[in-house]
Amino acid sequence: MYTLGTHSDWYYHGGCWGKPGLQRVADLCLEAGINRLYWRTHDGGQAKYPSRVGSINDGARYRSGQFQGLGTLPESFFNYRKYLDYSQWDQLTDMAEIASSVGLPYSHWYTIHEDDHGGNFSSAFLENHPEFQCRTRDGQAIPGCLDFWFPEVRNYKRAIVEELLAKPAERLLLDFLRRNGTPSADFQGHYRYGYNPEKLEAFRRETGLDALKLTPSLPEWSQWLQFNARPMTEFVLEIADLARRVNRPLDLLLWPVDQLAWMAFDLPALARAGAVHDVLIGSHTYAFSAAEARRQVEAMRPQLEGTAARMAPGLPAYYELPAEGFDRFVGEVERQGCDRMVLFESHALINSPLVERIRAASLDKSHHSRAVLAIRTEGSPDWARVPVQTGFLRAFAFDDGQTDQETSFQVAHDGQSLYFRFICRERTPQHLIPVPQYDHNNYNVAQLGYRMYWNPHESIHLALDFRHQHEDFVCFTVDPANDAHAGTWIDEVWLTPWQHTTHIGPDRWEVELTLPLASLEIDRPSGKILGFQAVRVQDRPREVSSWFNSKGRRLQPLEFGHLTLE
Repeated sequence: MYTLGTHSDWYYHGGCWGKPGLQRVADLCLEAGINRLYWRTHDGGQAKYPSRVGSINDGARYRSGQFQGLGTLPESFFNYRKYLDYSQWDQLTDMAEIASSVGLPYSHWYTIHEDDHGGNFSSAFLENHPEFQCRTRDGQAIPGCLDFWFPEVRNYKRAIVEELLAKPAERLLLDFLRRNGTPSADFQGHYRYGYNPEKLEAFRRETGLDALKLTPSLPEWSQWLQFNARPMTEFVLEIADLARRVNRPLDLLLWPVDQLAWMAFDLPALARAGAVHDVLIGSHTYAFSAAEARRQVEAMRPQLEGTAARMAPGLPAYYELPAEGFDRFVGEVERQGCDRMVLFESHALINSPLVERIRAASLDKSHHSRAVLAIRTEGSPDWARVPVQTGFLRAFAFDDGQTDQETSFQVAHDGQSLYFRFICRERTPQHLIPVPQYDHNNYNVAQLGYRMYWNPHESIHLALDFRHQHEDFVCFTVDPANDAHAGTWIDEVWLTPWQHTTHIGPDRWEVELTLPLASLEIDRPSGKILGFQAVRVQDRPREVSSWFNSKGRRLQPLEFGHLTLE
């Protein structure tokens, strides 16, 4: 069992700064039976050690009075990062030393394709050379994502790898998943980068073709893919040779897709050349089902067949991971003939019940055990007679969690349907419409579905663990424009009709939901208990709040509150 780890994640999830925090990571990994730890070297384009090559993550951005947060995430979410300063502390060397002392194999994990992370961790190289960013067909530059066709980019990245290879570690992992949140494939899974003007001209000189006129349906498209794949493939071959000289096996972290079509990356050629040892597989779906394990193996096996490269399917544990889900995933990995897998990421050992430790989850707070009663009505409820539930808590708060604008809700049932009404106070309702949208023309949106928090702007998210098994749940999402989405956690299939309406008033917006009890597998509602959580994502000001005390936007059925049907 391998795992990925990041110091700042552990610091946030109940850990501490300095070597004691690293010791805690090593101890818990060892206790959990982890036998390889990949430790993150960079946040975006900034080193988490005193690098002499590139920018260093010193927390300055978060100490700036101009920093107001990111997207829907408020400034308070980032408060702890004000104290993360790696300019004077080589935590990579310390982590390698501590891991060695307890017998935990340690490796470097470098997110090589990401020179920024959410607009917060850009490198000086990126800022000084915006012309080297990847571009789409319409000329749009992809923030934080550099094109390895440029020799300057390859030289810069090579220098960082050489710096890492000079530090103690047993292996080197190159992460090809992270591209600052902007996938390299469109909605259909076709490569969508590579359209820098210099590159287009070089391709025209080499092939006589105009790449702007090529589409995946044309046979010449394969020439365009190979042209884009050549620089990165040759670069990885060079890195593998550098690693081999210092006796470091090279591993890769990849999505479970056709690498050439999706990333313009020739994985089979690298595997045949013996350049790659283990291929760690990421998850687009964040699902821990047996079907996800099969999907990963089936996608990667043909690309590695006949080579010595080994697959390690990836179990996503960014959210609460029940022991049953863990066992199910592991069992399918073994049935697929794999003898290794990777856990994403190591702080799941705190968040999930996989290690016998007390979780730092504020269990003493009264909001942790909140419950609500859905009163019985005759037909559709008269909301004037239904109790109002108040007291939403701001996520990522370092104080009492009081929200900027109040959110409340009511809930009732009539034996046939479950009714919810949410009232969202709003000072500027005129700004609610149109609801901002993220780019839906990318592969990740298609795979994640509601797990990416559709819509990640102003919206209400109702989660129901209707079987009350602390594992799967269904999430209903509605925004002020009455656009809606529903899906279950494990497989996203939710075909049963449900009703939703919204209303925007002078000082609020409201949403009403009607959910058939039969669709929730409830035939005898009296006394039925459901796991329950409600979250409001707010656009102005940026704020995430929930009725039940939680870590925020993460929907974790093990920590839901209770909804009892009268």
